[in-house]
Amino acid sequence: MSEPSVDSAYENARFIHKVLSLYYDTDATQSDIARQLGISTPKVNRLLQRARRQGMVRISLHTPFQQLFDLEKRLEETFLIPEVVVLPSSTGDTQALLSALGTVAACYLLEHLRDGDVIAIGGGTTVQAIVEAVNPQRAYRVDVVPVVGGRRGALQRMSTSWRHSWPNG
Repeated sequence: MSEPSVDSAYENARFIHKVLSLYYDTDATQSDIARQLGISTPKVNRLLQRARRQGMVRISLHTPFQQLFDLEKRLEETFLIPEVVVLPSSTGDTQALLSALGTVAACYLLEHLRDGDVIAIGGGTTVQAIVEAVNPQRAYRVDVVPVVGGRRGALQRMSTSWRHSWPNG
């Protein structure tokens, strides 16, 4: 079967539909489609690209937890954050949620950790859950430094003087 002439909008749309059906419905490869229709593989690729540009193809994903993945994408786009991870809520079991958060954060850390990095670490149950979940497959040459407080005395002086500036303070 050869490609129809481009002067027939119907025949052209019908031919593209055939390519799309073979590719998306039957999972035929571009090479298989090219052989079957008697056209080149690059031509099949161009037809698939043109069909997407013209809105003939819409790909929608329906994976488990799709709403969470969609929320991640919206948060990334809204707040210009490179990568967001949203966890499913557990059944009110805060320990299970904390453990899941630790596991996901530990995986994220290990995916992005490079030799020579400096990790600033604070305290708290969430940080503890991350530390407990970290299970590296190799040793990293990183510096781990504690993050502790600030200049508490300066903040106290500032808040004291601010409080005294109010009438009847």
